[in-house]
Amino acid sequence: WGPALQGCCCDACMQAFYAKYPRYAHLSAPEIFANATEGDALWNAWSDVQCDAILQFIEKTVPKGMTPGIMVMHNGDCRHGVDIARIKAAFPNLLVRVGEAHFENASFTAAGAEQAITNSIKTHLSLVGNVRDAFSESTVYPENALSPENLVQKLRVEIRDKAYICCEEIMAVGGLPMGS
Repeated sequence: WGPALQGCCCDACMQAFYAKYPRYAHLSAPEIFANATEGDALWNAWSDVQCDAILQFIEKTVPKGMTPGIMVMHNGDCRHGVDIARIKAAFPNLLVRVGEAHFENASFTAAGAEQAITNSIKTHLSLVGNVRDAFSESTVYPENALSPENLVQKLRVEIRDKAYICCEEIMAVGGLPMGS
């Protein structure tokens, strides 16, 4: 994750990119990543194909009548192949796991970490459009890497920022149901 353009570079994905944007067929994946600048035509073309792939995957794998859900990483967006607005247009009841990062004490207690969580949650909620369709499972990785006190504080931040489907779903923390 991060500010860089990303995505799948397997042969099938590269061929899909070249088929949709033949003017870039002379570029390898490393050349695309090296030459694309945020917001330019190459960046947008790559993002478009990556977002198409994610949407097509959801369309092909979600059984009719089932509500799909996706996990969006911390600050995840189109440069990572995740166009929440496009997916929500196809699946209005989409559930979105809001990425929050900071899975262990060192990153969670770093200067600006709580604000980074808040910013990511607010960005994703603005794209999801309905707080009832967003949640967080409060990842701790590796196991016990976040102290109980910091886990509670992380939950407070996420609850304050409305990143939960409140009281209707069982939220797991460390593999245990809430309240265990």
